[in-house]
This record gives sequence, structure tokens and C-alpha cells, in this order.
Amino acid sequence: MQRFSILFFLASIPIHQGLGQIVYFEDFGTGCTTGTLATTFGWVLTSTGTNEITANTWYVSADENGVGSGNCGIGCGGANSRTLHVGAHLDAGGDLGAAYFESSAFFCAFLGLCSATDKRIQSPTINCTGISTITLSFDYIENGEGTADNATVWYSADNGTTWIQIDDPPKTSLCGAQGLWTSRSLTLPASADNNATVKIGFRWVNDANGTATDPSFAVDNIQVGLPVILAAEMLNMTVSCTGFENSISWKTENELNTDYYAVYKSTDGVTWALLGQTQAINGSGPNHYVITDKLRTAGISYYYIEQVDFDGKRKSYQQLSSENCQPESDLSIYPNPSDGSTVTLYSGKQDILQAGLFSMDGKLIAVYTNDTNAHPFQLNLNLPSGTYLVKVLTTSGVKVLPLIISSGGQPANH
Repeated sequence: MQRFSILFFLASIPIHQGLGQIVYFEDFGTGCTTGTLATTFGWVLTSTGTNEITANTWYVSADENGVGSGNCGIGCGGANSRTLHVGAHLDAGGDLGAAYFESSAFFCAFLGLCSATDKRIQSPTINCTGISTITLSFDYIENGEGTADNATVWYSADNGTTWIQIDDPPKTSLCGAQGLWTSRSLTLPASADNNATVKIGFRWVNDANGTATDPSFAVDNIQVGLPVILAAEMLNMTVSCTGFENSISWKTENELNTDYYAVYKSTDGVTWALLGQTQAINGSGPNHYVITDKLRTAGISYYYIEQVDFDGKRKSYQQLSSENCQPESDLSIYPNPSDGSTVTLYSGKQDILQAGLFSMDGKLIAVYTNDTNAHPFQLNLNLPSGTYLVKVLTTSGVKVLPLIISSGGQPANH
């Protein structure tokens, strides 16, 4: 799955869409679990029309990762937040996330791959006893070819005996070839009030005309109950640079029921790893947080922040990028002080051409020429303890930096 990077997201947005009294919640847990059928999770699959031999089907896995509203679809990785989604039949590629197979007449006639699909996946029974004016909310992505390849939302008041369509969600925006996760909220029919036998369902149809427009449909964080927006707000998220470190910082207000925040990092926007986590303050705020990436790389780094509540609910936020991250100084040496073996020069968006190493009395010790246009540029020193000057020539000029050696050997020859 492709990723989409948003450099800085400063709008005030709610951190957590909660419900005043939740009678049903499903986020499908975590773990990649590629190819796991939705029926494994207690949902019921029903044929609601024509389903050919290799019809698409409903899966639950992180092949379509639940990255939260406002983020672009990705595959397994990071938090591995599973979603309910439509994928291809095993013989037509299997679970590749929210990606469906659309056969043509040729595929069907000569290869036996016929994919016309009309299936509804139905929730377990939801007990709404004691509440009324009930809201169904969820995060989703959807594309598909108009109404021919389309997802709709269904409702049953009698434990699945009869069904009515209650929504045809609009197609979500695209980020490259992937969908932009979007939140949606509906009020259930009055027949759901004080009803112990409510079910909700999602129906997918495609017509096998040979034209597929991924993504198909994926849904996550399904909630039924009384609506209320928790007061917690994400005020801003930024990436800043200091020397050879990136600092990921964010600010919130009015936190409630938040356990901790986790920051994930990627160097390619595809493979993600946990960078670090910090406990939530759970105060009215403003609450300030920062996690430092001490292993900053020469290229662009990508980050996203995930909020985890005490009840296990997770919320991911729009990705940040270090692409426009500028160091506090346009030129820096790291580490400084040094042990005298090696140091590395980093120079914002300027190319380093050459560096000269001088003693404090102005004597030239060594010259380093950046013939390979390395960025950052490493200097092999082998210097004894003392204070030195490094004169750096870049494409935008010359700058002199002090360098402190706390312990070392003898000067290297260059």
C-alpha cells in the first residue's frame, strides 16, 4: 500500500470521537493476519445477489491498516490496526487490503475468473436497551466505479430477519492510489431505540465489467451508542531539527481517558517501527509532548503519532515529514564535543564541498574534500584533546565552526 505524507498539520481537531454510552464497539484489534475472513470475528456473511465463482469477499486484517481519519491507506506495518474490508477471492490474488478484483468477459470465459459480487457482512447482535436517539459512527475508505462498484450501510431491527439500507456513503478522497480515511456518523432509525436485537451491516457490489477503481471499501472503529465528543483536542504537531536529531512535538488540550502516545517512524513511508512512547498528562492543558529521534538519517524521515486510551481504543494522526525540517543552525558538527575519532558535518539543504581542520593558532591540520557529494559528510580525525576550528566550504559560502575534542589520539594524515 502507498503512503501519503502531510508535512505539518496545525488545525485544531478532536483527538477522539467517543460515545456517551457505548453499547457496541469494534476496532478488530491488532496484528497483520493477512487473509483472515471476517466471519472469524463473529460477523455473518450473506449473499444479497449475484456472486460468481471468484467473487470478492470480506476480510479482517491489517493489509488495510486502520490509520485513523485524515490519513491515507497503508498496508501491514506500524500499529497493524486491523480493519474490515473487501478484497479479492484467493484465486484472484486474495487479501491485498481494500483492493478488489474486477473480471472481464475474457477472464471469465477463458480463465474461469468471474468476480461479480453482491455480499453483505452483518454484525453480531447489538443490545440497545435503555437508550434512544442512537448514533452509528465509523471510519472508512471507499472508491469503486460509481454505483456499479459500491458500498452501502444496512440496518436490522429484528436480529437480521429483515434489513433496510440507511446510507450510501460518499466515495472518499484519494491519496495517490489509496483512499483517505474519513469519519462518518449516522442516526439509526427510531426502531433501534430500547431495542435488544439491533444489527448493522455493510454491503458491497461490483459488476465484473473489467474496470476496477481501488480502493474498494474498508471500515474501522465501528461504534453504536449515545454521541458525545470528548473535549480533548490536538492543537498542533511539528517536526523540528537540532544538529543530528529530529524532535517530534505536539500539543493537546482537555485530555480525558488517554493512557499514552506512541510515535512511529519510517525512512521510506512503507515500513514503520515504534520510535518511542510517552504517558499522557490527562490535563486540561495545554499539554506539551516531545519525542526525540536520535538516529536522524540524511534523507527524509516520516512520523505519525498514535493515541491509546485506557480502554484500548487507538487513534492515529496525519503523518509528518522532516522534508521541510530546518536545523537551528544551517551547518552543524555531530558529535561535539567528540572523542577525537570521527565527526559528521550536516548542512541543511546546502552541499558540502570541502572542510579544513585548523588548530586554534591557525595552523592547517587536514583538508577533507567531498568528492562523492556525501550528505552528511564524515571526517576521520584521530585528534588529541583540545579545541579546533573546522572551516567548511558549501555551495552557499564559508562557515567556521568550533570543535572540542575531549579525548583522542594523533592527527590523521590527509
